[in-house]
Amino acid sequence: MRKILVAILLLFVCVPAWSDGWNAFVEWKGWKISSNSQVYVDKHQISYPLTFMVDGNSRTAWACSGKPNLMELDMRGYLGTKQPAYHPQIEIKGNAIIDSIWIMNGYNRSPKLFARNSRVVNIGIDMDGRRIKTACLADRMGWHKVSVPRQRFSNLRIEFTGIRKGHDKDICISEIALYNVSRKIDFHLPTMVLFSSGAEVGEDGKFFVMSRSGKIVHSWDAETSYAWSPSRRRVASLDYQNRLFVVNLVSGRVIYNKRIRVRSKKDYTLGIDSVEWRGENEIVATICHPNGRYNKYGELADRYQVTTRLRKNTH
Repeated sequence: MRKILVAILLLFVCVPAWSDGWNAFVEWKGWKISSNSQVYVDKHQISYPLTFMVDGNSRTAWACSGKPNLMELDMRGYLGTKQPAYHPQIEIKGNAIIDSIWIMNGYNRSPKLFARNSRVVNIGIDMDGRRIKTACLADRMGWHKVSVPRQRFSNLRIEFTGIRKGHDKDICISEIALYNVSRKIDFHLPTMVLFSSGAEVGEDGKFFVMSRSGKIVHSWDAETSYAWSPSRRRVASLDYQNRLFVVNLVSGRVIYNKRIRVRSKKDYTLGIDSVEWRGENEIVATICHPNGRYNKYGELADRYQVTTRLRKNTH
């Protein structure tokens, strides 16, 4: 019985908590943007990614279905029927002082596309879990300014409480900008971002390195491991085949993409793994044998560690 309990605990310690589910998101140094709307599959997510809201280009747009994703439905089923009505929303995590939010509503590439897709006409704004504003947006192309009480936030949530439906029914947002006393906050959107299309509760999702225009560069299963470098300019991932992948998100350059050599007669593929940065140029990959023994501390005793040093002038 004790061994079974230890094994169960190790599953939570050694493996990322993918079973909890998560919303679709994009993330880079200092910022993370997510949405609770229904997850599009492959083409749609890549064609209209969340990055398009903050790329400074009014001819691109983020698009969502406006329907709850499976994680949202699971949570509502678990919490019961007495829940507020579902509204699609976006969530921006960062650290900035703002006094206004500017929204370029709808698909602003052309008047035809604007009318063809759905637009947001009513919003609710939460800062750090507190509702601070509700606003109506005119159903027209261009920027819409929403003033808010000036304050610093770490979590900004914009809930779409009213939708003007178009023929295609996709909800589109071309741009979002944050301002502090007439100064625009720079999102510093890099060449590439960490991206996930989300996962329902109990589902094995995936993570991607994606260009800001939606091109997938690399992917790995969520139950494997990845880590940010101390500067959060780089991301390293380790998959079940022990392939270590490192990319500089700012420059868009793939720094490392090789399978780790395990000097052992045992097969360490499909094992429980982890990856850890030690400084900006050194990565320690730990691979635990899938059928390994446990020591008296409840840790996998059969572990293999490999240290990879990157060139210091690698950008």
